[in-house]
Amino acid sequence: MRQNKTDRRKMLKYSFSAAGTLIVNPFFSKIGYATVSQTSFTGFDGQSIVWGGVGYLPNDKAALPNIMPVIKMKTPNGAQFLNQLLGKELFSENGQTNSFCQSINGANVCWGKTDDDGEARFGMILGIAAELTIQDSRDEVASFTFLRLVSYNFIFSVTPSGGVQIIASYPVGGRIDSVKYGMDKTPLSDYYLKMFSRESTTGESIPQQYKRLFATRPFNEIKTGLNYRVSQVKLQKKVVEYFNLDGVNTEHFTEWLGTATTVALSDGLNVSVLPFKLSDATFAMAERFDESQELFFEIPNGDIEVEPTVLLVKVSLKDHPRDDSKFLQKLSVFLHLKISTNLGNQKDVIFKQVMFAEQFQVIFKKKEWRQADSTTVYKLTEDMLNMTTIAIKNPSKRKELIKGFRQDGKSSSRNEEIKPYIRIKLRPETAPNFEAECDAVIEYT
Repeated sequence: MRQNKTDRRKMLKYSFSAAGTLIVNPFFSKIGYATVSQTSFTGFDGQSIVWGGVGYLPNDKAALPNIMPVIKMKTPNGAQFLNQLLGKELFSENGQTNSFCQSINGANVCWGKTDDDGEARFGMILGIAAELTIQDSRDEVASFTFLRLVSYNFIFSVTPSGGVQIIASYPVGGRIDSVKYGMDKTPLSDYYLKMFSRESTTGESIPQQYKRLFATRPFNEIKTGLNYRVSQVKLQKKVVEYFNLDGVNTEHFTEWLGTATTVALSDGLNVSVLPFKLSDATFAMAERFDESQELFFEIPNGDIEVEPTVLLVKVSLKDHPRDDSKFLQKLSVFLHLKISTNLGNQKDVIFKQVMFAEQFQVIFKKKEWRQADSTTVYKLTEDMLNMTTIAIKNPSKRKELIKGFRQDGKSSSRNEEIKPYIRIKLRPETAPNFEAECDAVIEYT
C-alpha cells in the first residue's frame, strides 16, 4: 500500500469530519503533514499485529467443534503441531529457527512472550474466525464434503481500558471440496487438518498462503490504506423462496457468502478487510501474551463498504438421454456487486456490476446422491467474486469477464455428446462501465 494513499485518506477524512477520525481510528488521530513518520511500525510501540501461528482459544467455543482438535494437537516434544507447520514454512529460508523472534519482510515476528522484550507486540497467532460446513452428506452411493475455514489476522491497538481498536485485518482461508464414491468415513477434523498439512482445493496449504503473504505484505508500512468491509449480504425475494423450497437456511447462506466476499477482497485486491461477522471464535482471537486474556472489541465501519446481492437462481432439468437415474442440469446464478466509499459523512457508489455464472452438468435424480444445488450456487457465487476482485487489480483479466469466461469439463465415453461447462460473464447492461469502475476501486487500495 503506497504512502500517498495514507496521506489521501487522512486528508479526505479530515476534510469531512475531523472528530470522526478520532473515533474510527486512533492511529490517525494526529492529522497533518507531520504524520508521515507514524505510518510504519518500529517495534513495540503500542500497536500489535496478530499474524500466523496458533494462540489462545478457549475450549468451550461452540463455533469451532471440528478445528479445535487440530488446534490442540501436539508434537512428540509437546509443541503445538500447527505452529510447527507454520514455522517450517515461514522460517525454512531464514536460518534463525531457534530464535523467538524473526524479521520477515520488515515485520518483527515473535512466537510469544520473550525474555528480552517483555510482552511481544508482534505475535504469531492464528485466530480461527469460522469453520463453515457448506455440505457434508454421506451415502453408500456417494459422499460430498465442502468446507471453508477462515482466520482473520488483526493489526490492533490496545486501549487504556483493555479493549481493542482494530487498525487493519487480513483474512486467510482454506477450502476443501471432496467428492467420493461410497460412504466417506473421514472425520471433519481430518479434512481441516489437510488444509494445513497438505493443501486446500485452491492448491495452497494455509502455511503456504502465509509464506506468500509475508513475501507481499508491506510490513514496513503495515497500515497505510483503507479498511474494506462487507456491510451486508442480500438475497432477493425469489432467491429466498428458492432456498426455502430446497430446505436451505438463508442465514447460513448469507454468512457463507459474506465470508467468501471478505476472503476474495483480501486475496484479490490485497487490501485490509474487516470481518463480516463477529462469531464466538472471533472474540477469542486477540490475545494479551502475558495473561492469555481475551480482548473484546467491536468491528468499526469500513471505509469501503462492499455489498453482494444474489438476484436470481435459475435451474432447468432435462432427462438424461440414456440413463433414467440422471438429469442434465443447467444452473445459473445472477449476482449484483456494489462497492461504496464511506469517508466521513459522504458515501459514494464507485462500483456497481451485475454478473452471472452458469454450470451445465449431469446429476443424479436422487438428491442424497449428488452435490446439493445450494452448494453449486455457493461455488458459482464464490467463483464470480474471486474472478471480479482479481480483474479489478489486474487489468489484463478484465476483458475475460466482459467477453465471458468458459471452462469446459470432461465427459465420459458414455456421455460423449454431453459437454459440461462453467461460464461466467458480466451482464451487458453494466459491462460498459466495468473498466472505469475497476479503476475507481484501485484508487482506494
